[in-house]
Amino acid sequence: MIIYNFKKLLKIKGIERPYTYFVKAGFSASFATKVSNNRVRRLELKEIERLCLLFRCTPNDFYEWIPSNDEALDTTHPLNKIKKSERIVNITKLINDIPINKLEEIEKLIAENLKENS
Repeated sequence: MIIYNFKKLLKIKGIERPYTYFVKAGFSASFATKVSNNRVRRLELKEIERLCLLFRCTPNDFYEWIPSNDEALDTTHPLNKIKKSERIVNITKLINDIPINKLEEIEKLIAENLKENS
């Protein structure tokens, strides 16, 4: 089954108050509630584009494929690209646990990586 998984994305991005975040970004209160509570049934292409611009991501980042127990796809099937790991990355916690003297070094590594990928 393919689902929207905004909860993980919001957590990864370190957004603690999703409703407020979406409303400040110009989305309606109704939309903000649905996305914040991961109760989205469908999205218009215009909404997907706005979310991609806001999160600096692609539509694949919103979707997650959870195979049924009876589904067995080979590892090369394209759906595997949107099958997410159970591990939720909490970047904010990781950064908070880094000793202050290491933050500058990490900032340089991130900047270099971003430069290489742009």
